[in-house]
Amino acid sequence: MVLGCVIPTHAADDVGVAAILGPGPDAVTVTGREDGTAQPHSTAKPGAYIIKWDKYRTLVVVDTSAGLLRPAWIVTFATAPDEIETLKGKITIAKDQVVVAYRGQAYHDHEGVLHIDAHRAMIIGVLSDGGWSPDSFDIGTDMMVTTHDDETTHAGNNGEIEKAIMPGEQSEEYQRLLLMAQSIIEGNS
Repeated sequence: MVLGCVIPTHAADDVGVAAILGPGPDAVTVTGREDGTAQPHSTAKPGAYIIKWDKYRTLVVVDTSAGLLRPAWIVTFATAPDEIETLKGKITIAKDQVVVAYRGQAYHDHEGVLHIDAHRAMIIGVLSDGGWSPDSFDIGTDMMVTTHDDETTHAGNNGEIEKAIMPGEQSEEYQRLLLMAQSIIEGNS
């Protein structure tokens, strides 16, 4: 539990996948990115995604701001207690503890994949100075997720969307998760 909020861990989503991940109406073409990520093509729709991957659960909240690249708030939690060897020694992590949090940018590529790009993001959290580098996420229309680590020697992971929360009918839950992610990141940066 973080700030009195429990991150949902079940897929109780009545919103259609295409409605969540489909490209927005204001598509543009951009070419050439030095970091190897896909090119922004259209605006990401606002929403909150709970991603399960490796031994972590990540909350990604895409903000409602205007523009091709929308702000994204990324908070990663441990799914079980663990002892992790870091650059500064062994750290004990509790279940549901925030391990890292950071900002990113969200957009769709020309194939409709939702990209949460966090390359070179400044991170906070118990593992922020222990060798963790920011992960970026690609979310396919099948709700499968691929992670990309800023540190090129770290292998990426695969995961899945456990739950997608969209503004509108789920606006109260979306707002709660957005404020939680922002307060974790802003309160510690």
